[in-house]
Amino acid sequence: MAIARGCLRSRMWRGLLSSNSFPSSSICPSTKPVSKIHATAHCRNEESDAGLAAEARKRKKDKPNIFMKIIKKEIDADILFEDDEVLAFRDVNPVAPHHILVIPKREIPCISETNESDIQILGKLLDTARKMAAKEELSDGYRIVINEGKHGSQSVYHLHVHVIGGRQMRWPPG
Repeated sequence: MAIARGCLRSRMWRGLLSSNSFPSSSICPSTKPVSKIHATAHCRNEESDAGLAAEARKRKKDKPNIFMKIIKKEIDADILFEDDEVLAFRDVNPVAPHHILVIPKREIPCISETNESDIQILGKLLDTARKMAAKEELSDGYRIVINEGKHGSQSVYHLHVHVIGGRQMRWPPG
């Protein structure tokens, strides 16, 4: 689905919207139509990313984050894998044809708040990310990303691993 003369800003962090619902407040100007998949990458900038990350950090302790709601099955998600420790599901705001999030079921706010006792779950997150890439047949390659803090544009303070693939990635990222 193309979005003419505009593109989406991050919808997930402003609340889950149906895939066909694009409120005018989430549209930013663009000079050409872009696909829904590439819309976020097209419009995001350092200022908007930092603002979203700062808002997310403020909300961190106010109420359960969106990932805890997915874990508790209070919010639907396209779940690809689940066991006692981790959950993998499709991102509702993909930046590539394949965009999967892998999260621990135990609430860990961010990578900087882990310690040596978290080594097992950190390994499990990466191993699950590898398995999801294989399941999605991303044999040409993929990117694994963990965002950390405001400058890392972390917008949900629950540790999560992005598995992004299905298109050529650019370097440097960001």
